Amino acid sequence: MSQSIDIYLTYCAMKAHFGKGDYGYIGNFNDQNYYDWMDRMSRLETLFKNEATKLFEDGTLDVLKVPDNSHPKLLKEYLGKRISLETMVILDGIFDYSSKWDKKMSDDVMWPDIKKLIENYKKFLTYQIDSCRVIVTNLTTME
Repeated sequence: MSQSIDIYLTYCAMKAHFGKGDYGYIGNFNDQNYYDWMDRMSRLETLFKNEATKLFEDGTLDVLKVPDNSHPKLLKEYLGKRISLETMVILDGIFDYSSKWDKKMSDDVMWPDIKKLIENYKKFLTYQIDSCRVIVTNLTTME
């Protein structure tokens, strides 16, 4: 029993570490990343709702559109640390924007690394997609 708990805690610590985008030597793993991650997971739906409310304050899905020669607002908000990786993953689960962005931002230097982080973290993140979809639907006029 103790071994299965240790394995689960190690798994959770790895999810927290990689969710921060920190790769490399396992000795660099940080307990604080794990505690922060556990806190975010305990309030994930509230965190998503708060961040989505700011993103979709105009009631449209314009944050997902890729302007010519620029990054989408959603990506800018993530890079500015105003929204979390969890929100990026959830929105990609709802809209599959990453595959559309691939086509429009094929020459972008940062996007492939961020997309890889989203894809890797998507495998670890557990959330209720239907309740998140309802949140977005209530905030926007789904186009």
